[in-house]
Amino acid sequence: MEGPIFDLLGKCIARIVLSNGNGTGFFVGPSQLLTCMHVLDPVKDNLDQVRVEYGGEKYVPKILKSLPGPYPDLVLLHVDVVGHPCVFLDPVLDPGESLYVYGFTTRYPAGEPSTVEYEGPAMLDPSSELLKFKGGQIVPGLSGAPLLNMSTWSVAGIVKSTRDRASDLGGGGIPAKVILKSLPELVSIQQMFHNWDRRWLIASQKQRERKTVDARPTLVVSIVPAQAPKRSSCVEVDESRIPSRTILDKLWCPQSLAWFAPSAIALGSRDSVLRIGAPDGRIVAEYPVPESYPSDVTVHASLGRPRIWRDQHRRPRLRRFHILRALEP
Repeated sequence: MEGPIFDLLGKCIARIVLSNGNGTGFFVGPSQLLTCMHVLDPVKDNLDQVRVEYGGEKYVPKILKSLPGPYPDLVLLHVDVVGHPCVFLDPVLDPGESLYVYGFTTRYPAGEPSTVEYEGPAMLDPSSELLKFKGGQIVPGLSGAPLLNMSTWSVAGIVKSTRDRASDLGGGGIPAKVILKSLPELVSIQQMFHNWDRRWLIASQKQRERKTVDARPTLVVSIVPAQAPKRSSCVEVDESRIPSRTILDKLWCPQSLAWFAPSAIALGSRDSVLRIGAPDGRIVAEYPVPESYPSDVTVHASLGRPRIWRDQHRRPRLRRFHILRALEP
């Protein structure tokens, strides 16, 4: 996975090293690292055997508050790290949403990702709720890792258990709402931290914008009969702005070319894809159009903002185009 929120999430996560294996924790407040209590169970009476690795340094943690298993199985640690970012805890999570996990496993001690799908709540008893997820392999070391909701770009819970270490059956996690209820001091800590440190909010906004740009909108296209332009409205095309014949033959259908902005051109194609090109030959956007779209007309969509255009360029080797109306559904 790539993007600002994944880069920032990596800076919120620390590796917990024990003599018999690894675990994962993540910062939820200044110098406050959250993980599962069962990660520390083998050495809970002697934390001198535990090291928290973060930013190339090793730290001896202190327990601020522990809530033993089997539920809620949480522990809040103090680690002498400053200047780190913190995750944003958000209880909002709907079945079917994708979750991203990153932690320090036995086979990949420097870090390993996994993606899973949230199925819904599973109740150990009437007051003990787990996030049940499927479709990813949860292996030793991922306990204590954050569950990043890839719809809201916030952390919806913490990894607690696996269904099967040897397969991709998924596992279970403690919901963010249980974390905040079990550790109520985190409510105000989270609010104060993200009010003055806006790195997570900025990164999540950039991630949403990135996702929007990456999504290719489907255009509903209707063709309006062409009208002959008035002679007074006809203009000549600047020869320097016509892409080379090599570029046209390689990338686009030459007879479906129209300039509609100083730095962008709409380029038709016989494969029912509208391409938006730059003068240097780069394709900067693509949009699907109906199979019935004729090769001698051009859909005008200014980089995702559909508009109505009338071609006024008249040259012997270029056809005049129909007027098209491109509407988002």
